[in-house]
Amino acid sequence: VGAGITGLPALQGALTARGGAGLLGLAVAAAAPLGRRLARKVSPT
Repeated sequence: VGAGITGLPALQGALTARGGAGLLGLAVAAAAPLGRRLARKVSPT
């Protein structure tokens, strides 16, 4: 469950980029590593 939650920004970024908003999709996907780091300190669930 935790991996799925922390993987959501990458998925949302890809879907956003595919929808035509490339820069916005890249910005959303770039949040994925930050989310993984924060998940080590605070439970994502």
